[in-house]
This record gives sequence, C-alpha cells and structure tokens, in this order.
Amino acid sequence: MDLRGFADRSPGVAGIGLLLIKVFAAAGLCWLLAGWSWEFWSPQTAREPSVLETDPARAASRVAAAHPFGLAAAVAPATATAAAGPLRLLGVVAGGAGVALLAAAGKPAQPFVVGDQVAPGVYLERVLPEAVELRGAGVPSRLKLEDPPRDRRSALAAGAAAPPRAAAGSGNP
Repeated sequence: MDLRGFADRSPGVAGIGLLLIKVFAAAGLCWLLAGWSWEFWSPQTAREPSVLETDPARAASRVAAAHPFGLAAAVAPATATAAAGPLRLLGVVAGGAGVALLAAAGKPAQPFVVGDQVAPGVYLERVLPEAVELRGAGVPSRLKLEDPPRDRRSALAAGAAAPPRAAAGSGNP
C-alpha cells in the first residue's frame, strides 16, 4: 500500500477547522431564517388596545390598589409605658450623638446615649429636642419630655417677669 499521496489529499488541521466554521455558520443561518419565517407567517394574536386613563383620581386609585411598594403592616403606636414600664424622660441633650436622662419607676435617673438599652428589650433609638424615640420588640414609641412641676414653673415665670434689681452702690434709687 502506497501512502505517499495520502498526506497531500488530507485536509489537515486548518482544513478541518475551516470546515467546522462553515458547518456552524450554515446551522446558525438556518436557525435565524427559521425564526424569521415563523415570526412572519405565524397567525397574529389579537392584542387588547391600550386604554389611557384620563381621570387622575381614578388613575391614582388604580395605582394605589396595585400596592407598588407593598403593604405596610398596621401597627398601633405603642407607648413607652407599655413597652418599658413606667419610664420618665427628665432631660435631653439633642446635639451631637444625643443624651437622654431617663428614670424608671423607683430608680434614680440615669443618662443614656443612642443605642443603649434603657429597659429589658427597649433601646434608645433617637434623641429629639423635646422627646426620645424608643424601640421595644420592633415597635417604635415616643416619650415626651416631662413638664417641670407646677410650683417650680410658676416660680420660674415670676422670676422672668420681675424687673432686674439694681446693684448695691450703683447710685440708682
């Protein structure tokens, strides 16, 4: 058997690669033409005409009924008394990180910063100028700053209304 001419007739590696490229290109072209022909000759489905809502109130009610941002759980605002027992807010420093002076029933007042646990399961979440926000069991609550006692308030008001006294030896009668 003579194999001398066999090497000349074999396609070689480059020839096999070129043949594979041609086969894949032909298959891709057939797939593309089949998709286009099915799209062109398939029966068309009837589309519902789009309706433009012209009444703003009705359009807003349709959007609200769709609940695009989900439904919020209905949570009744809890009071700090229910969440942490009888807590009293005696003072606040709202600047910076914020400090709240809180007193629990029968205990002396203590300062708390944001993030501190003020009672079992109740945390100080935010300090405002006249209140604090607490979170207990995932339920937010607001505790307002207590008013000073009535007799102290009247003394403060009377002191503010009194005219300034003249200093001794100032020469004023």
